Amino acid sequence: MIFNYTIMEKEIKKYIQWVIVSLMIIFNSSCVELDKDALDVLSTGSFWQNESDAKLALVGVYKSTGTDFWSSTNAIRMDAATDNAYSKDFNGWDDALSLEMTPENVILSSVWSAGYKKIAKCNNFLENIGNAEMDENKKREMIAEVRFIRAYQYFWLTNFFGDIPLVTNILDFNTANHVTRDPKTTIISFLYKELSESAVDLPTTRIASEKGRVNRGAALAMKGRLQMSEKKWSEAATTFKTIIDMGVFMIDPNYQNIFLEAGEKSNEIILAAQYLPTDYSWSQKGVLPSQYGGGYGTIKVVEDLVGAYLMKDGKAKESSPLYNPNQPFINRDPRLYYSIFLPGFTKFQGKTYQAHPDSTGGDQDRVPINSSSGYYAKKFIDESLGAITNYGGDIVLIRYAEVLLNYLESKIEAGNTIDQNLLDLTINQLRLRASVSMPIVTETNPGLLRDIVRRERRIELAFEGPLRIWDLMRWRIAHEKLVGKFYGMKITNDPSNYTKFEVNENGNVFVVNRIGMDPDINYLWPIPQSERDINGNLTQNSGY
Repeated sequence: MIFNYTIMEKEIKKYIQWVIVSLMIIFNSSCVELDKDALDVLSTGSFWQNESDAKLALVGVYKSTGTDFWSSTNAIRMDAATDNAYSKDFNGWDDALSLEMTPENVILSSVWSAGYKKIAKCNNFLENIGNAEMDENKKREMIAEVRFIRAYQYFWLTNFFGDIPLVTNILDFNTANHVTRDPKTTIISFLYKELSESAVDLPTTRIASEKGRVNRGAALAMKGRLQMSEKKWSEAATTFKTIIDMGVFMIDPNYQNIFLEAGEKSNEIILAAQYLPTDYSWSQKGVLPSQYGGGYGTIKVVEDLVGAYLMKDGKAKESSPLYNPNQPFINRDPRLYYSIFLPGFTKFQGKTYQAHPDSTGGDQDRVPINSSSGYYAKKFIDESLGAITNYGGDIVLIRYAEVLLNYLESKIEAGNTIDQNLLDLTINQLRLRASVSMPIVTETNPGLLRDIVRRERRIELAFEGPLRIWDLMRWRIAHEKLVGKFYGMKITNDPSNYTKFEVNENGNVFVVNRIGMDPDINYLWPIPQSERDINGNLTQNSGY
């Protein structure tokens, strides 16, 4: 459903309690008057009078609409659609890149609906902000923020669905449910304009009281992502170099801290979705293994990702003398320890995480029931709080590490000369974090370096929203990677005589058999059937 203005009014009313706290935190407003009558009669013109009204509406725009691409719901869990993880008990992400993806998929319709809800809020703001009497420079800045947020949604929607309705104004009920799909090329042209123009009116930096509001770096980073999607490599490299030359962002020496509430002010974070522990939170319990306060363990990491982390000597485990198959987690890239619960190795809340299916109690009991891998996502999980349902840690949407990797990839694909200075400016900054301290990259051969960068992206950016899906899709390798059996932790040293659970030749427990995808069909998601039932003008993508 493409949401109309009446629905938009109802959405804003729901924010009245949350906005009181959010305004104080995001805008440092200690005395904002909220007139409920004004909120009840938005359509009569009593709202949009001044800057306070504009700020109130802006907070409503920033707030997530559930499963849009600005929410904790999609952070972490979207990797279940990739070769990083599995989660059959979470609403269908597992089928997102497979032959099993259908127009009836629940998460599919949820993402579409939430995305267009967010877009409707943006359109409402942009059509009414002109009525507010306030400083014109502040107004211009707010308009740029909302144009960015709208573009952010459209970027992901068109990447996944292809041709989609381009709605840039408030629609009445009849019009909203009769829109047609615009060509992806039209959406792309629109995004270039929106991101380029909004970047001009956005500030380079934000003061502490404006933490969470969009900055120029975010707009440029999204423009660069767009250029990468369109394989405009030279233009993308120029865009990312502009961010680097701003000198505002830097690699944080503490990798783990970036994803915790304590690290929300990190200069590596370019943009993050804001959360509050009491008024607007998300659930750590849904991600934690069950042995820690009854967590649900929804994200089951697979061995394929664990094995991608290098040894401390910078070599793959298959070629490193440091690798011991009986102690597989020793001497590994420290990012493995910060990102994944490792059975028999990870120390969390004073105890060693265990997950062997032959044990009793705890998460291991779920193995035969839910095809558990024994590995779980640890990134974004605050050890000091455990399995709480009201966690206030922000969700990182864009960070400087990705910008550096994007710049290097763009330079490679543009056919530019690669030298050590470029490597030291980009990928080696990530390797040389104090908390990581991995050997630097010296490879300058573009073909060999491409594989190194792709592996680095996978481990550096694991569980960060749609990034792994995006990579697999834009590299056109999803149909090669997402097929066959995936396994979890090693559970036996004698696989040929082990019969309790299915294991591979190395003794790793079977998790899931991915049936693969059709490269001529599944690189685009189907238009949700629930939307086509409402609007007969919405055509379907080929093959569905």
